[in-house]
Amino acid sequence: MSREKSKFPSTRSVRRFFDGLKGEYPKVDPVCSHFGRCGGCYMQDISYEDQLRMKLLFLKELFEDRFELEGIVIPSPQSLYYRHRMDFVCAFGRIGLRRRGNYAEVVDLSECHLISRRAFDLLRFVKVRVKELGIKDYDFLEHQGFLRYVVLREAKFTDELMAIFTSASPPDVRQRENLIQLMKETEGRSESVYWLKHEGLSDHSYGDPILNLGTSHIIEKVGPYRFTIKPDVFYQSNPLLIWKAYEDIKEWVYGKVLDLYCGIGTISIYISDACDHVTGVEISSSSVRTAEENAALNGVENVRFHASDVGEYLKRNVKFDVIIIDPPRPGLSRKIIKRIKRIGPDRIVYMSCNPVTQFEDLKRLCDEYELERPIRAYDMFPQTYHVETLAVLKRRPRRKGRRRVGDG
Repeated sequence: MSREKSKFPSTRSVRRFFDGLKGEYPKVDPVCSHFGRCGGCYMQDISYEDQLRMKLLFLKELFEDRFELEGIVIPSPQSLYYRHRMDFVCAFGRIGLRRRGNYAEVVDLSECHLISRRAFDLLRFVKVRVKELGIKDYDFLEHQGFLRYVVLREAKFTDELMAIFTSASPPDVRQRENLIQLMKETEGRSESVYWLKHEGLSDHSYGDPILNLGTSHIIEKVGPYRFTIKPDVFYQSNPLLIWKAYEDIKEWVYGKVLDLYCGIGTISIYISDACDHVTGVEISSSSVRTAEENAALNGVENVRFHASDVGEYLKRNVKFDVIIIDPPRPGLSRKIIKRIKRIGPDRIVYMSCNPVTQFEDLKRLCDEYELERPIRAYDMFPQTYHVETLAVLKRRPRRKGRRRVGDG
């Protein structure tokens, strides 16, 4: 396949495209006093209707030369207070989010409209008590200190809340005792509280569990199904809209289905009643254990999960009617695409949180597969320029080979 220059070779190029569009739309008053400095939101000064129009224009610019696109972006039921998870940085005497355009600075938040009011009230309480207890934060530039992140995870349909404190090793006994005291006080304001320890130089909020107070998990609902969420597993950012995407996926599955990058089994379980059998593959063993718990929680018996690298699993001699793909933002490697083609499912259902990499993957699949319906878009990330897309592909008719001598 000939090389084509990508229209959007970097995240920065996507941002430049939206920067250009923003000048063409009227401004509205942002709801948050931190807007413009905080990196959490990008489009609070644009009406939600115009945000959707801008995202559709971006997708048309990306896809329409090659792939048909629906004429709308399905809106989120709420454009604010929709997030399942927020990771707040603790550094330089502040607890908040990165400054827009400057990773090394932290905006100390007095409000945030991406999570629920209840969740942010909990963060306000934590911020006050961190100062009163003298809990040291973590300098991520010098790699020294104690408390690195406060993470809040919220189940929108059960109202259960999890608070996670991610830290380096406590510098002394007093710091350890003060964090445990904060956790005890937080337990009365949330269903589940965790202390995770992360010693590495990499800057993220995951770590090894040190202490858990309250429940070991929270429960979220998607349609008729219930899902266990633990501190170390991925869950969709916008629970208010994800059910719609899962309903659309269910419409296109049947028979034996392979669910790649299955996480905690949300798609596998949600579509299970439309299939004979579902096989989920996920590299994270903790996510697979949670997926198995979720299958048992919902009484679903026709799903099986494998803790495996997706590329390694696809080396197996397996056959499926449908393959579902919901990969991380980098998309699929050439080897994975080649192995999917070798398995040769009749249909591929490809959900993506990064349309740019999905577009590149679709180009590599289109010699053997074609769109079965226009690409559908969902606004899973209001106030940002991110958008989720769903592509459904069917296998192209096989070309007839030359007739061999002796064939009837």
